[in-house]
Amino acid sequence: MPKNIFEMPWDDTLQMETFLDDYQEDVEGAIDARLEELAPELIARIEELTPVRTGALQAGYSYDIADQMIEVFNMMSYFIFVENGTRYFPGRFMVAGAMAEFESRVLEAIENDAGEIAGQY
Repeated sequence: MPKNIFEMPWDDTLQMETFLDDYQEDVEGAIDARLEELAPELIARIEELTPVRTGALQAGYSYDIADQMIEVFNMMSYFIFVENGTRYFPGRFMVAGAMAEFESRVLEAIENDAGEIAGQY
């Protein structure tokens, strides 16, 4: 078996495109699955970093995963002011801080997953 896609005996361009499309679909599916696995830990860390006065802000987080991205939501109207601050008080950067902590972990996991998928082809 050839060691990389450039050494494979392609019959035509369509065969190579089909292969690459299948590989991309598998990698994207693995990324979404890994994000789905790690998202609850991310939300838990954001909640830890969130200041608590009534608990509403801390309890208000949710997330959505689409197109290999995690979107974090908080429907409390003042969330953005606590996250980013105002001219009167500094931001707490709960989401930004937790995302920064998780970024390298998520990237490492995704790279491992992509490597495992590549080994299957």
